[in-house]
Amino acid sequence: MKNNLQMLANLTRSRGCDPAESPPVQTALLDTANRLLSLAATLDGIVQVSREKVSLLQILEQIRRYMLQTLLPSARRVTIHVGGEDVIVSADCASSVALVVNELVQNAVKHAFPAGRAGVILIELIKTPLFSRISVRDNGVGMDPDRAEGDTLGLGLVRTMVREKLNGELTIQSDKGGTTVVFDFIA
Repeated sequence: MKNNLQMLANLTRSRGCDPAESPPVQTALLDTANRLLSLAATLDGIVQVSREKVSLLQILEQIRRYMLQTLLPSARRVTIHVGGEDVIVSADCASSVALVVNELVQNAVKHAFPAGRAGVILIELIKTPLFSRISVRDNGVGMDPDRAEGDTLGLGLVRTMVREKLNGELTIQSDKGGTTVVFDFIA
């Protein structure tokens, strides 16, 4: 399955680099390729830990490495950190979390640091007695409140995944000092 996802991602990416496609189509195809590769990275983590349970901290670290390798060329001065207490989850939960975090980090990379601005993205995993929480925070330019409340494709996907797949809650806080997106889920 992992190889099939990687193959689909490569086909989608090559189509997204086709100059015959319009810029919005290219962007959508490249975003889709990144989502597929994030899921493939999750499956790689599943194979490494066990068939039933997955280290969520390992998955988040894989996403961080992947983003640094593919979305952040050496000219970009954005760093990504992962921290917190590890949580062992089902493969299905890990896949959903990986897609959500991947989308949030992609959004931060694209929108929080315009014109080559330097910055930091922090992904933090917090375990409480009742649920787990992930926070994705950047120190970028902040988000337009209307955009945060709207259902853009990326945020719509995030909201749907958190609500329907993770049975969780999502909150977004943003100002000129950056954006923080937090979601809770039962692990």
